[in-house]
Amino acid sequence: MNVYLYIAENNPDEAYEICKKYGYFNINSMEELADALKSIVAEQGQDSLEEILNIHPEKEVILEIFDKKKEIDTKPIEEVIQLMFDKNKPIEKDCGCMKSADASPSTPSAPSPVVNQTNTYILVGALIVSIAILSMKK
Repeated sequence: MNVYLYIAENNPDEAYEICKKYGYFNINSMEELADALKSIVAEQGQDSLEEILNIHPEKEVILEIFDKKKEIDTKPIEEVIQLMFDKNKPIEKDCGCMKSADASPSTPSAPSPVVNQTNTYILVGALIVSIAILSMKK
């Protein structure tokens, strides 16, 4: 099940209103409604995609997950990238990224914010796939 079909089946009235707005009037099934939503995004681009995703039935759940992620992140991604690639900053001896000269293992460090962000995206993807699978079994 794709996201357009999921939205069409769970929010058909608002999906049809969006289709009418873009000139799609002759829709007789959920599959045609989903195809029309997909065509609208293909023709109109990102603005129409945002409009369609705003009627997603689980929008609040998805936004809540991302809001929690924003609370966890203490630094914006641009700052993290700048710290990663700042050539003027000397490498700390105990950064966990190198072994010392005597080959003793360094202490493990906490996961970087980039790793945490990637893990969150994987979790959100798994959540969306799980919801789609559960909705198919009904």
